[in-house]
Amino acid sequence: MLPCKKWVGRSDLENTMAFEVMMRSRQDVGRRIFVYRTLIALVIALLFAPKAGAQTAVSPTGRTPHLYWSPQRQAVWNRMVSENNVWWQKLKSYANGSTPRYGDIGDYATIAYQMTGDLAYSRKAWSIIQPFAQKHTLPWANRNGTREYFCTYVWMYDWLYPGLTKAQRTDYIGFLNWMADLALNNVAGKPWGTRTNDQDETIGHYFGLAFLDLVTAPDNPRAGTFLNAVETGNGVKVGGLVSTGSDRGSMRNTITLMMKQAAGGAWIESGEYSLGTLQLLMLGAEGVRSATGKDYFPEITNALPQLASAFLYSHTPDLNDSYQWGDEEHPHGLWIQTRDELSAIFSAMTATNAVGPYMQKLTVDLSNSPVDWHWGAIPYARFFLMFNPYAPSADWKTSSLPNGLYASGRSMMYYHDGWGNNDSFFGAHSPAANDEDHEINFQGDFQLYRHGEWALTHPQGYGIASMPAGGSATNGMQIAGLTLMNEARGAVAQEFGANGEYAYLAGSTGGQYVRAGYWCPPPTFLHEWTRSILYLPSADKHSDTVVVYDRTNAEDPRKLPSLGRYPSTD
Repeated sequence: MLPCKKWVGRSDLENTMAFEVMMRSRQDVGRRIFVYRTLIALVIALLFAPKAGAQTAVSPTGRTPHLYWSPQRQAVWNRMVSENNVWWQKLKSYANGSTPRYGDIGDYATIAYQMTGDLAYSRKAWSIIQPFAQKHTLPWANRNGTREYFCTYVWMYDWLYPGLTKAQRTDYIGFLNWMADLALNNVAGKPWGTRTNDQDETIGHYFGLAFLDLVTAPDNPRAGTFLNAVETGNGVKVGGLVSTGSDRGSMRNTITLMMKQAAGGAWIESGEYSLGTLQLLMLGAEGVRSATGKDYFPEITNALPQLASAFLYSHTPDLNDSYQWGDEEHPHGLWIQTRDELSAIFSAMTATNAVGPYMQKLTVDLSNSPVDWHWGAIPYARFFLMFNPYAPSADWKTSSLPNGLYASGRSMMYYHDGWGNNDSFFGAHSPAANDEDHEINFQGDFQLYRHGEWALTHPQGYGIASMPAGGSATNGMQIAGLTLMNEARGAVAQEFGANGEYAYLAGSTGGQYVRAGYWCPPPTFLHEWTRSILYLPSADKHSDTVVVYDRTNAEDPRKLPSLGRYPSTD
């Protein structure tokens, strides 16, 4: 109640009138404040309201998961189930075991449980997980097991939680902590650990440890300790969630370094290895974001459109093949289970970007491809984590995409003179050193695909391109038996013609062959080898021209001392 103040020197009537004026004034102010607050609340509601058509739903399991789940994603799943969408039919058949599936670790049934809340799927998933959880072993009894499955086992725990008994949760947490100890090299008799020059190992282990910290408390007494841990083998730090540099000082910083090396979108390992590593990278960053509500990996988020575009450009226009380089276990094989899985994740992660609709169409096109499916044409479970069959789609083949894409980190150049099945696709590559596993040893490689076949290609396989004489397996060159020098290597110039008239890439190498710190290094014999590659498409589509110019300045190493100090090139 407002106090009644009497002004000295006024009559009672004047005081009464003054009080009434004051009351009206305060009431007007109050009304204005109410109106302002209402307007502010309305503006906030409009700003943060879901976009038109973006339906939401609650989790049907009775618990909201931390990792990957959102009300919008649940609404999509509800629609898929209610409409008996073809992708739900596929997942349901994999989840209930009616369709045999390779590599099932319970993840198909876990996704089906989160989609429907049906405890039968939870029990099915646990029946697959339990033998490994109780015996502390993995489907792959080697480091591949933790690289690939650590993160997956954590998000499955997160989603299955309401369907597990207390005893099952205890067993599961013991299993997850055991995997963490493997990643940190704390299990006697299993010298596991994490090597930061192994990309999928670093990424898979790091995000597995991060997920454990973020989603397993309070049931897990060790939750909250993993991101600050130190690997006991080589002493590498996990490094928390915030990057402090672009180096190998921690697992977290190594991810920042990797993103720098992948500038422009081409990932680092090889045409095949990168398919799996990119999945671990994106699912890791998205898992942390969904669990914390904060983007701790802006270097990944900002690179997503480029990574997706480079993935798209790497395919032949007829989707019968892709540009392969480096260690390729399946030469000229698309390995569509993994490729389509990655494409589906790209589609979801770039949905608000211009490239998103193209990735959606590419995902569907790959899923319909008759080429290179194995084990009954079954996509791996991660395909279903984020794929939205109702997302906007645009045909990349009829798009106005630029002819060329250049990824400076890997010095990878892709050029399409069109996106029709008979159009030409040219690629060239002159990579710098990155000190990663599967380091490649060549420069100036190039390949040309036209009229549905490779007009220029070379032998491919596992280990060929990473041998010291890797040029013998590429369209590079050998000088005195070696392909490039490690002291200096990489692209020095790149350009596309203004209207797509040409594509140009130049790379150079020279200096010392052995790495810094090599005891009693041999003398330098290759002072410079520069290769320039010019690709000229033709307007009539009848011919393609590739011009290669090599310039060298080299000495005969046999005439220099300490020839025997060069490592064997066998």
